[in-house]
Amino acid sequence: MVAGGRGGSGRSTLALDIAWAISSQHGGHQTLLVDADEFSPSLDLRLGAAEEDLDRLPSARVDQVLLRLPDLTTGNPRLEGILWTDPQHSLRALFSTWPGREAPAVGSEHLDYLLQYLIQPAFEVVVVDGGPRPGANGSQARFWASRSNLFLLPLRPSPAHARSACQVLQVLEKEFGVGPDRCRGVVALAPGESIRRWHRQPALEGLALWPRPWAQRSAALAEARHLPLAQVDRKVATATANLAADLWAATGEGWPGG
Repeated sequence: MVAGGRGGSGRSTLALDIAWAISSQHGGHQTLLVDADEFSPSLDLRLGAAEEDLDRLPSARVDQVLLRLPDLTTGNPRLEGILWTDPQHSLRALFSTWPGREAPAVGSEHLDYLLQYLIQPAFEVVVVDGGPRPGANGSQARFWASRSNLFLLPLRPSPAHARSACQVLQVLEKEFGVGPDRCRGVVALAPGESIRRWHRQPALEGLALWPRPWAQRSAALAEARHLPLAQVDRKVATATANLAADLWAATGEGWPGG
């Protein structure tokens, strides 16, 4: 799970990059990207499944998928008809509820059913954007946090982000019994920024650099001004698949299947 972080820390970008990289590696793993950020979901916009005022794929939202739960127990459901599906990689996505839409309550018992009958049989890796507050009572992020093996905290090198990270660590330990050994700080560096101050910060077991290629991203944007943001993000994420593998290795977990 990628969770915590202040605005602009790169949480959703990090989750998307990791999911793209895992699914696009040679012999890519069946990967599910889950948007559990109920405060400011954005993965649907980044993947081109929605615009600011238009939902292009309502069937891939968690509240709509839950309406089909009885069908999920009757054999092998067609994932293409339920989830957002990338045509070129082994990546699928489950989106958050459309903002402002009246939807049935999504409880942990519903998500547990979904995990058992749809997700576990079909996917090898699940990457979750847990939003800024994974411990919020009744939130979907809380469900996923209770079942996550590793937590990545996206950071920027500033005192404010350090304080935010410490708060998230306290929540994870208090609410879920997650110790620092299962948490990694992932520092996204822009040109000219320094990571030295992070080596003075306590609590985190380790730090991994995520040199999100800001210069490369800017160049891609300049070269593809006519393309939707989702396509630009896809090009950049694919180009940085090796970086994601390095990041995963830096966490001490080892790249899935590697």
